Amino acid sequence: MSEKLSRALLVLETIIALRWTGFAILISLSLLQDLIWRSHLFHVVALAILGLISLSAIASGLWLFIVFALKGGNELKKQHQGWWIIGFAGALLFVSSSISYLLEPSFSLASSEYFTSSWWAFRGNFDGLALGVPMLIPLCHLVFERFLRKSSSLRSTSSVEG
Repeated sequence: MSEKLSRALLVLETIIALRWTGFAILISLSLLQDLIWRSHLFHVVALAILGLISLSAIASGLWLFIVFALKGGNELKKQHQGWWIIGFAGALLFVSSSISYLLEPSFSLASSEYFTSSWWAFRGNFDGLALGVPMLIPLCHLVFERFLRKSSSLRSTSSVEG
């Protein structure tokens, strides 16, 4: 696939994921906002940290998207590894939130005390970060472009020589 077609496909993938990105941003911001009023609760502090990781990962992914969409694959390969690490941390967060959302509470914990505990409040809010999963599609596309595609400058020089 040509790089031009890949850029167009990435833009389409990102447009599709954009609605869910907005929801994930709102949930992450609400987790940070809870920290203002209830910072004495451990699960609120933990959720605020996860919300900050989520926002950082979204910003990192958007930065990598902009670099590839405007400047191409060679510039994407020049980006600092920190952008990728933050994006992968967010991917791990979104996947673990999805797994938490899909799992039922165990039978032994399904008592009225469990559903009113701070653990249940943590899990209920953490599950909201599962809305970030659609953003993994453009991220996987960028990973493919960065780590699996051969440089276009190498292909152009090898075709001239051969």
